[in-house]
Amino acid sequence: MENISCDVCIDLMMLVKDNAASDDSIKLVNKHISECEECRRVFEEDREALERPINDSEILKRIKRRISIITVIMVVIGTLTGVVLTNSMGMFYNFIIMPLIGGIGYILLNKKWYYVSIFIAVTSYIGNFVQNIMESVSIQESLIGAVYFTAAYTFCCSLR
Repeated sequence: MENISCDVCIDLMMLVKDNAASDDSIKLVNKHISECEECRRVFEEDREALERPINDSEILKRIKRRISIITVIMVVIGTLTGVVLTNSMGMFYNFIIMPLIGGIGYILLNKKWYYVSIFIAVTSYIGNFVQNIMESVSIQESLIGAVYFTAAYTFCCSLR
C-alpha cells in the first residue's frame, strides 16, 4: 500500500465515519492514523463528537417554538391587515384572508386552533369599534356595528 498525505486522510476520514468508504480507503486511513499522531488525534476527536448523545427533545422543542412564533406572527399580520381593510374598498379580501388565517392556525396550532378565532374576534371588534369612533359614528352604533364584522370574520376564520 502507498502512503497518503494528511489532507487525503482527513478527506477519507469523513467517508469512513459515514460508512461510505471502500475497504481499501478504510485500510489506508487506519494505516495512516497508526503512523501519524496528528491525524489520529483528529480522528479520535471527531469520533468523540459523533458519539455524544443528541438531545432530540430539545431540538424538537426549538423547532416547535419557531413554528409557533412564525404562526403567531402570520396570524397577527393577517388579522391586522384584515381589520385595516374592513372599512375600505378591499374589505372583501377578508373573505380570503380570514379563512386562510384560520387554516394556518388549525394546521400549525393543532388542538389550540380556537385561540386564533378568539384573537380575531377580539382584534376585529376593537379595531372596528375604534375605526367607527374615529369616523364620528355614535358609540351605540359603533358597538353594534363592530359586532357584525366580528361575527363574519370569526365565522370565516373558523371554517376548516
